[in-house]
Amino acid sequence: MLDELGQPVGFTATSMTSLGANPPLASFNVASGSSTWPSLCKATWVAIHTLGENNQALAEKLAADHTKRFLDDDWNFGPKGLPIFKGVTSVL
Repeated sequence: MLDELGQPVGFTATSMTSLGANPPLASFNVASGSSTWPSLCKATWVAIHTLGENNQALAEKLAADHTKRFLDDDWNFGPKGLPIFKGVTSVL
């Protein structure tokens, strides 16, 4: 997702639940004190990345300091202008 200035925002969710396929619905929890909460509340679109065993470093990076999550060149803007990380298992 993007913040109000169009900058990428992301986080690591340790659990997610699929609620349905048509329409596609998913559920995850984020604390209201999280650095991503203000952007998530206003987002129309989000990209959900599923991570595999080869993505441990990415999961740790997105769980750490929010100001450093998008400094590397391991992502690009994708559909809907959302940040998409390279080398993940899948993106929804």
